[in-house]
Amino acid sequence: SPGACGPGSPSNRSLDDLLTCPICLETFSDPKTLICLHSFCANCLESCKRPYRRDVPCPVCKKVTVLPTTGVQGLQNDFRIQQIRDIITSRPQSPGADA
Repeated sequence: SPGACGPGSPSNRSLDDLLTCPICLETFSDPKTLICLHSFCANCLESCKRPYRRDVPCPVCKKVTVLPTTGVQGLQNDFRIQQIRDIITSRPQSPGADA
């Protein structure tokens, strides 16, 4: 894809995509997973909730997830995204190094 993280870095782009919320296009903050397995920031999902309903349609595929009684915060955390983010942030940055 053109313009992706500079030339010759497709692996970095893929990781960035995995760690980017499709709603706000920022790095995930408190990532939550819907029944369709798409993940979003908890705050982004809050903004997608339908008024007076206890469900949220997936912004990607439109499949409806019924919210638990605790709302968006009660949805499953996306630990995979959290683990990837933790690994990347704990790794020393070395410019030009390929993994």
